[in-house]
Amino acid sequence: MTVWSRLAALLTPRPPIPDIATPPPPGKARLHLFHGKFRSEANARAYCHASADEMHPVQLTIDLPGAFVDPAHVTVAFGAAVRPMLDGWFDPGLVEDMMLHMHGADTLVVVAEDAFAGLPYTLNNTPRLTYIGPYLVPA
Repeated sequence: MTVWSRLAALLTPRPPIPDIATPPPPGKARLHLFHGKFRSEANARAYCHASADEMHPVQLTIDLPGAFVDPAHVTVAFGAAVRPMLDGWFDPGLVEDMMLHMHGADTLVVVAEDAFAGLPYTLNNTPRLTYIGPYLVPA
């Protein structure tokens, strides 16, 4: 390796290293919510749970380069199932706000903190999903 290639390697911007999230308070669980438009429950589930084979990650993990997501800890609600899922965790006012924010979306994707297996992660929008944010719920 030449001096110039070493210097270039040092000056090349690198993606930020994700932080390990602080554990939720006792009795609470952290959920990460996303919404999107998939037009069918099968398409939504395939995006979050299906991979070409066991050696390849699911598309959700591919589209979140700052996180490895274990699909066993991902829940998908489609169409009429979205509202009841939100009602099970949040007060009515927050559910109304979320439903307004999700206007036009037909899918809610919930990623539990356990999906990251204690590894650092960074979450953002994907080509198919909009990241709503993290929420603490009763465990």
